[in-house]
Parts: sequence; structure tokens; C-alpha cells
Amino acid sequence: MGKIAGIIVILPLLVGMVGLPVSCAGEPEAQGSKFLLSDYPTSFEEEVMIVVPENASQVVMEGAGAIAATLQELTGNEPPIKSDLALAESDKVSYNLILVGTPDSNAILEQIYNLANLTRVTEEYPGENRGILQILENPWNADRPLLMVAGSDEWGVRAGSVILANENKIKELSGETAVTEFVNGSAVMLPTSTLNSVMDYIEQNHPDAAAFINEGISWTRSSQTIRIGHTQNVYAGDGWTVSLGHSATAEPFLDVRAEYNDGAIVWVGMIKESVITESSYTAE
Repeated sequence: MGKIAGIIVILPLLVGMVGLPVSCAGEPEAQGSKFLLSDYPTSFEEEVMIVVPENASQVVMEGAGAIAATLQELTGNEPPIKSDLALAESDKVSYNLILVGTPDSNAILEQIYNLANLTRVTEEYPGENRGILQILENPWNADRPLLMVAGSDEWGVRAGSVILANENKIKELSGETAVTEFVNGSAVMLPTSTLNSVMDYIEQNHPDAAAFINEGISWTRSSQTIRIGHTQNVYAGDGWTVSLGHSATAEPFLDVRAEYNDGAIVWVGMIKESVITESSYTAE
């Protein structure tokens, strides 16, 4: 499953259950980051700066403005928007940065790729109309988070901006990385790091399933069901179907169900506080 940053099995959370940190896997993944997308917007309540390209397009500027307006609504503080060329070295150290743009237009994004071990966003990856939301430790100040809203093109950037401008979509954020896509006028989010972490968990703990788990699964969202207090998204890839459900509770968690080949393998568990917990596993 892509890059695996060391599987670590921790003590069982409950009798008969095994826990595994979600950050064990993902593509592309910030290695060892102490920040998660689910920390947003809490980790960006104060001392935030949004960085856009010097010659940002209208689409990118509208996206940055929407992120800033939503942060003000949710946290009470509206962050300033600054161009990449105007960003001072002191800004890099003193602010929680949100970088918006494509790597070939935002110079600070290019600097991040040179400083951190990340999979680059290019015209080919994640592809047309697609983008990446990725959180990591600020390479200039590891105590601060840095959020990348990057796209293969401006519509990929738009997709990430729309996600961060929607309070309900923000609640669906998990892991360190999510692929976003702008489709038919709306933004769709693929929580690749979370999905891949679930698959890595199954692969590591159930060798009989390993033969059916391919490296680098390409996920697509197949459905979404919204009920009062609960949202469920279903993703499909390489014969697997994984559903992630979350409820509007004081202690957020994801209920997870992974199936292969219409029930030949069924894994059920949950993710809470970045730990995967298994509740059942069956295989024909």
C-alpha cells in the first residue's frame, strides 16, 4: 500500500481488539506529522496566514477568500492573504500557513517540496481537476501546522478550497492527506490516507487478505448518505468497497466497513483519535 512508515501495534483498547495508529500509511503522507486534517480548523484558530501565488488567477483568489471567510466564521479570526513573493522569512516561522495554488505558480509550495519528503503534486498527479489537501509540520517551525491546498490545475485548487469553505465537509476531514476533485460544479473529497491505512491494517493483521490488496489503490467515491446526525461515504477501488461513517458527537470517530468481492471478505472497525480498532473480520 504505497509508502508504509512503520506499522506499530499498540496495546488492545478493548478485550479482543487491536489498535493501530492511522498515520502508519498513506499516499502522499507527511512523515511523522503530529497534525491531522481533523485538527482543522482548531489548529488554525490564531496566527494564520494564507499564501497565494503572486499572479494568482481569479479562481485561486476566490478560493483563498472563501477559506479566509470560513475561518473567520468558525474561529472569530480572519487570516490575512499574502502573495508568495511578499512572504517574509519571519512569516514562515511565526504563522500557521495555508498554502494555496499549483506548485508551478506558488513558490512556497515548491520550497516545501524541496524541504519535506512528500509526493509532489504535478500536472499528472493527482490529475486534471484534482488536488491535494495535506497537513504537515511547518518545516521552518515544527510547532506550527502547515496546510497545503494544492492542485494539478486551478480547478483542483478550487476543489480543496470548496472543501475548506464548507463546515459539513470540514467535519469529514481525516488523516494527513485527502485527494479532492471538482466534478460537475461541486467538490468531492477522497480521504486516501485514511482508506489506505484501513487497507494496511487489514493486510498486516490478516495475511489471508493480503493477496487481494494491491499497492496504490485508486479510490473513487461511489455514494454518500446523509441522515440527521450521521453521514456515510462509500469508496471503491480494486474490488474493495470501504464505507466511512461519522456522527455528530462530542467525541468524533469514524465507523468503518471494508468489503472485498461483495462480501468474500468483510472487515468492521472504527477510527477514533487516530487509532484503528477492529471489531470483526470474516472471510469465505
